[in-house]
Amino acid sequence: MNYKITSTSNERIKFLKTLKTKKGRNDSKTYLIEGKRAVLDALSHNVKFNCLILEEGLNFDINASCDILTVPRHIIATLSETSSPEGIIAQAFIPDLTFDINKISGLTVFLDRLQDAGNIGTIIRTCDALGASAVVLSPGCCELFNPKTVRATMGSIFNINVMIADNSIETLNQIKNIGYTVYSAALQGEDFNKLNDINSNKSCVIIGNEGNGICDEILSVSDKIITLKMCGGAESLNASIAAGILIYNFMNC
Repeated sequence: MNYKITSTSNERIKFLKTLKTKKGRNDSKTYLIEGKRAVLDALSHNVKFNCLILEEGLNFDINASCDILTVPRHIIATLSETSSPEGIIAQAFIPDLTFDINKISGLTVFLDRLQDAGNIGTIIRTCDALGASAVVLSPGCCELFNPKTVRATMGSIFNINVMIADNSIETLNQIKNIGYTVYSAALQGEDFNKLNDINSNKSCVIIGNEGNGICDEILSVSDKIITLKMCGGAESLNASIAAGILIYNFMNC
């Protein structure tokens, strides 16, 4: 159905505004996807939409089996998280992201309590670009469908298996039980460049919290603790930068 809405006091618009909050997303099991490229990527991967919100006067050739809401610019601005919105936003249903060991088929990246939405999104995008199998988020990670996370993935959230673990240790043990080697990236560990027995198809790389690194409990179940040796004066790397270097090198082992 097509609807024209002109007021921010409209009940449907007021509801859509709640999706800018974590509570709103959790309660409705839906989230907002913003921008033409992201919306088209979602459609091409059969993401289910509840509705599309289009700015009036703009010509978007998009075929979606959902309600179409045509709204003025000020309503788009109210729903948008960007300073220069493109005029297209989708309300999408959150899929089941429960960890499934059957979706692990190559290099897997496990994120331990990462808090920065941009870091998580960038790591997902990097994994997709470099051909990793899956990204697994531990309990305590920043919410996956935070708008900043979704934007940072640049559509890769729809291309790669992204899952959420109920319990980090149980999940890592499941991964180990199918023959994977678990590597924890930490400041104090074996020099990654000196490893010569890596099988990327049977590797799980853990990236830790931005401030505190990987928790001791996870370190204790890891098979190897590895580090990227620093040549300059910096003590450490940004989590997504470190992840990118490691993922690239693992995929080329």
